[in-house]
Amino acid sequence: MAAVDETDQQTPVWDGDAFGAVAFQTRARNSAMLDAAWHLREAIVLCLLPPGAKLPTEPELARRLGVGVVTVRTVLSQLRAEGFIVTRRGRYGGSWVASADAVVAASLRSTPFDCDALREQSEVLIGLEAQAMGLAAERATAEERAEIVAIAAHPRDHFDVHERQRHSNVFHLRVAEAARNGDLLASIRRYRARLQEQRTVAVGHLVFCSNNHNYLLAIAEAIADGDADAARNLCHRFLSECWGCNFEVIGYAAGVDGRDVDLVGPLDVRRYR
Repeated sequence: MAAVDETDQQTPVWDGDAFGAVAFQTRARNSAMLDAAWHLREAIVLCLLPPGAKLPTEPELARRLGVGVVTVRTVLSQLRAEGFIVTRRGRYGGSWVASADAVVAASLRSTPFDCDALREQSEVLIGLEAQAMGLAAERATAEERAEIVAIAAHPRDHFDVHERQRHSNVFHLRVAEAARNGDLLASIRRYRARLQEQRTVAVGHLVFCSNNHNYLLAIAEAIADGDADAARNLCHRFLSECWGCNFEVIGYAAGVDGRDVDLVGPLDVRRYR
């Protein structure tokens, strides 16, 4: 079999630079070290940096995160100790995101489960996401609208649960960027990461709502049309149903096999518009 030239492979429009703006976009909240550590951890938990992805060099990470190299080394050491990354020395060494199972195990070790907090945070996230959808419909440029539609329309039939999770998170964070509100974007990213970890801890593996493709397309079309009310309503009503199903799955976690959990039935988007 002939070797595949990676330079000839076309990168999906929703994927872009695996270590680009979505994965490394920071907004100061605490100390530089804590912000950098949480930001990289969020990127891993949200599959923006997927299992097995190689991280940039320490100087490049420092540049992208806006911190010093010494801070980056401390952050990498912390994430390595927690089990989120692995490091190999030598000529071909570097740091990589740990395997999917190792990332789940790291979340299980470091995140105590709190059902009340999960429910409260899901309610906050639904409101934040709905607001971002409406603002994006009002503020996105023509190029951003086209990109959001292209991300939503990307075929996902061959995706595993981690790739689907990454695709969904890239879509929602790209919409939040188009809303042009930095605090809103940072909050959505933070709550998405918290909820992903809480949900993973509750069930013991990565859980994903596999029937949300129609939802993404409907949201993208509403944003492209500049229909802020439709975008907000689609987001709020669907996510409310989806999180309701999430709590059902968490309640019956012992009976879930977890590889690709179908939480909701087929979506009729017409009833949300």
